[in-house]
Amino acid sequence: MKGIILAQGLGKKMWPYSDHWQKCALPVGNKGNILRLTDILETLGVEKIKIVIAYKSAQVKYLLKDKNLEYIEAPINGTADALLAAIEEQEASIVVYGDIIVDKEDISRCVDKFNDTKCPVMLYKPLDGGEQSIDWICCNVAEDTVLSLYGHPRPHYVNARVGGVFVLDKRVIPYLKANPGYMKNVPVGGMPPEQKELEQSLQMMIEDGEKILGVKARYFLIDLDKPWHLMDANKAIIERDVAGLAEDDIHPSAKVHPSAIIEGKIRIGENSYIGKNVIIKGNVIIGNNTSIDYGAIIEGNVIVGNNTAINDYCKIASYTTIGDWNRIGYNAEVQGITFEGVSITHGCEIYGVVGQRTDIAAGCLVGVLRFDDGFSTPRIKGRRELGNPHTNAVFLGDHSRTGVGNIFFPGVRVGKNCAIGPGAIVSEDIPSGSLVIVRQSQEIKPWGPNRYGW
Repeated sequence: MKGIILAQGLGKKMWPYSDHWQKCALPVGNKGNILRLTDILETLGVEKIKIVIAYKSAQVKYLLKDKNLEYIEAPINGTADALLAAIEEQEASIVVYGDIIVDKEDISRCVDKFNDTKCPVMLYKPLDGGEQSIDWICCNVAEDTVLSLYGHPRPHYVNARVGGVFVLDKRVIPYLKANPGYMKNVPVGGMPPEQKELEQSLQMMIEDGEKILGVKARYFLIDLDKPWHLMDANKAIIERDVAGLAEDDIHPSAKVHPSAIIEGKIRIGENSYIGKNVIIKGNVIIGNNTSIDYGAIIEGNVIVGNNTAINDYCKIASYTTIGDWNRIGYNAEVQGITFEGVSITHGCEIYGVVGQRTDIAAGCLVGVLRFDDGFSTPRIKGRRELGNPHTNAVFLGDHSRTGVGNIFFPGVRVGKNCAIGPGAIVSEDIPSGSLVIVRQSQEIKPWGPNRYGW
């Protein structure tokens, strides 16, 4: 069986990160997602993997440079055309969307289902109270049979959303070629864009009497669609990889100072160091050549990358991933995700996602709790989104820098290549490539000893 990963999309709803990243390359748990997916397919015994690319394709190739893969450049015209460019008649293929966070076991169960039944198979996730059917391409599943697929429907049409993992063979090819160029199966009043969706081709198969089987995801299944989904995915990966650590794994070259207090299980890479008066309250994975020293506090379930320094009484909160080449220093408090090369020091409090090589200046603060105790409801492409705890996070784009004493309101997004002047209060989104300057009104009056009776 072959593997096909679709990694073309523009991912504009992921802004500010879409300005710099191919969405499938975004790091989750310090690992680019498409690298995670190729690793999964390889462990399942897939020897030939094709990657369909277009937008920021060089970034994908760089991330996968150590692997022997086949790349197929195809115009961005939807998942049906992308798959048609890669699928072969001779052998079945595991087809995966490159922006899906999925567990290996769920992909393996899809493969087993196909091998047992010789029917096309797709992964699905039952809808729950935390997501709207109108946000997704969804399906109706009875027992293990997919009855229909709908594009962004109202909830009474469907009971699950499509999971972005399929096992398909040559039977799908005529339907890919005959795709009408838009998601035809939508509710009355639905307004689909002109884009060839794989799910519409599968719906056409169902209408022609072909049986498509569904496999219910047992584990996490997250679509990296909007910035806060990075937070969701990060938590899911940490719960699986870190929370479940059963024993310590300390590389022989790593060192732990006797004064360090470690209450959980730790995995430490080569030449890393846990130093004086460090407190680790739970399970932690620490990369290579990393130093945690001088009273730093790390709560449970944290990932720390390679070549990183965390020191001087800073605090890393639970369910945080600190990237490679980071510097987290004096009295900084961080929760969320930092990408590669981030610097956060000097009395900062940061909750959210900090993009690659972004500099957080002294005294920057993120407001998490709104005065109404509610959730931020950001607009994406003009549409007001539902709020959740992660929409109150702040999302700072790549290669930007803040000024001393910046304050960020809950849910704001700052674009790529931005500079924010000292003292700015950021209460709304800042477009990429922006300089924010605070102009202060001052009045200067005479003052001196005479004011004190001299």
